[in-house]
Amino acid sequence: MAGADLEVAFGGTELELRRAFQFAQQLADQAGGVVFDPQLSVTVGRGSLEDVVGRWRTSQNWLGDVAGTLEDGRAMLDLAPPPPLISPRNRVILLVGGGLLALYWLVGVLLNAFR
Repeated sequence: MAGADLEVAFGGTELELRRAFQFAQQLADQAGGVVFDPQLSVTVGRGSLEDVVGRWRTSQNWLGDVAGTLEDGRAMLDLAPPPPLISPRNRVILLVGGGLLALYWLVGVLLNAFR
């Protein structure tokens, strides 16, 4: 008896799971086979889509709780970029402060030169 394994990776979207299930059902219908869901441990048919999706959601939640991260980041929100090291306000403060220090040093050098 021949078979084929189809896998929807953890972290994938629900739409991807639904499409994979529909594809597996069409393939099984054309080949005269059946679709077996290892998470449910039963043979599933077209009317089992919501059961498969429900079990998949439970697995996704479990993985997020236990592992803390998902293998596939497509279902995760984008991460915010880190703030700049020097903000525009601090850049102005550094430039003004640096200019004042340079001016103070220059005045000191000129006063020492004329003594």
